[in-house]
Amino acid sequence: MNGILLLAFGAAWVEIHLAPRTKAVAYWTALYGAYSNWAFTVLAAILGTMSVSPIASGGRMGEPWQENLVTAGFASVGVAIIIAVVLMLWGLRKKAPVQ
Repeated sequence: MNGILLLAFGAAWVEIHLAPRTKAVAYWTALYGAYSNWAFTVLAAILGTMSVSPIASGGRMGEPWQENLVTAGFASVGVAIIIAVVLMLWGLRKKAPVQ
């Protein structure tokens, strides 16, 4: 799903009208969200954590620090994707500020 989201962002990127700094934030949060989601999914599989995906864990549970690390990682992914989507949608609806 992250690949499809990045494809949608790429297709709409030329239509995004944001200040350069805000556009950079949208860009980097989208990339962070997509790639770190992959990384935390792999980490969760390696550590065998269960708090975020109990069905996929196969009944195994990681140490508390491992569970907390993966949960915090996925929470940061969620925040990053929400920020990126909100900024992208905001940029699609208004013109760039004059500088």
